[in-house]
Amino acid sequence: MTEAADTDSGAAAKGRSRRWGGALEILAFVGPTTLLTGGLYYFGLVSARAYYSYFGVSLSALDFTTTTYVARTADTFFKPAATFLLALAVAFSAHHLLKFALGRRSHIWARGLAYGLFGLSVITASIGLAGLYGVPRGLWSPLSLAASGLLFEYGLWILCTFGRPVPGIEALARSGANLRRGLIAAMVFMATFWAITNIAQARGTANAELAELTLRLQPQAVVYSERDLHLLPGRGIGLKKLAGEDSAYRYRYNGLRPLLYSNDRWFLLPVGWTHTNGATVIVLQDDPSRVRVDLAPSSR
Repeated sequence: MTEAADTDSGAAAKGRSRRWGGALEILAFVGPTTLLTGGLYYFGLVSARAYYSYFGVSLSALDFTTTTYVARTADTFFKPAATFLLALAVAFSAHHLLKFALGRRSHIWARGLAYGLFGLSVITASIGLAGLYGVPRGLWSPLSLAASGLLFEYGLWILCTFGRPVPGIEALARSGANLRRGLIAAMVFMATFWAITNIAQARGTANAELAELTLRLQPQAVVYSERDLHLLPGRGIGLKKLAGEDSAYRYRYNGLRPLLYSNDRWFLLPVGWTHTNGATVIVLQDDPSRVRVDLAPSSR
């Protein structure tokens, strides 16, 4: 009877182990996927906010979906990600070459290199903190902050592996190593997040400036209305009254370019719009019974 009970207990334990293993496998897959989707959503939101803010349009008026923000991240997130992977490949190769070189040199060389990396980590940390609490310097600030922790940890590894440090320094380096590396990893993650945020914001503004420069080359938006919309002439907007009593529309406007269509509304720009001339975005409710918007190729 005891053997049967032990067998049942072992089977139950194996069953629980399988269930926990399956749960952990699901978490291992869902966790990174959720983190990636959240990151793509955030960077797409930052890029879209910078883009539409350039034209004076708030994101709250657009009612974009999560998919829209994620799709906008393709040209913002993946290029830095590819650059990061390439940098990792170069760093991996350089690491093995350095190991080979230091293995054939005196420990004095390794000690000098380690101290040089310590000094460089202090400089890069100063640049990163200056950008964090002072005037941001584009990508230099977050990249310097990320590099400072990595340089310090790598210098410590060189010193302990090839530099023959005094026992006190070696014991200090090995005590709490996991905690130190965890803190450095967290700092690198936050600095990378900061850097990609800056890239997303700069990319959104750059795309808006490009749209402004090529506004005359964009498709035309021709507006038909049953009543006068009182769109101010100038800035390239033209108005023509349509003849015919049976016509559903009495006014036609040209000289407009579509910025976007969202939330059942058209957001249109006068062809002469610039960021500094005070022209506003024209917002028209999509109501074919009163207003119709037709799109046509650019005339230029």
